[in-house]
Amino acid sequence: MIRAYTYQNVAYTRGSSNLTGEHPILVPKQKFSVWGHYDLRNGPLRGLGFGAGVRYNGNTLVDNTLEYVTPSYVLVDAQAQYALDAVAPRMKGMLFQVTARNLLNQRYYPGCAGADTGCYIGANRNVIGKVTYSW
Repeated sequence: MIRAYTYQNVAYTRGSSNLTGEHPILVPKQKFSVWGHYDLRNGPLRGLGFGAGVRYNGNTLVDNTLEYVTPSYVLVDAQAQYALDAVAPRMKGMLFQVTARNLLNQRYYPGCAGADTGCYIGANRNVIGKVTYSW
């Protein structure tokens, strides 16, 4: 299991007087992620592995007007894999894997170019399959 948490209480300390003490743009105050993975090593499903994770990104200021904020968002990811040596020892090192990012197809806005030019939409659900061989 991998976990990460970031809390940033940052502010402008000098410069333009209207920004002193304000939170910088495009910097979320909080971020959090957790990822867990488990491989079955015994039994009839030996060789199967699976994982899941959650990513949270707090809301962020869009520009220095301090009026526009992108909303926070939560994304869910998942992964499954199967090591072929579980059924055929001569296939040691061969792995089938499927990974899904943004599994729930959440609509989110990871950033903006500015309040006047708009925000961009984050990536839709993305599912990738791959076969790897390690020797």
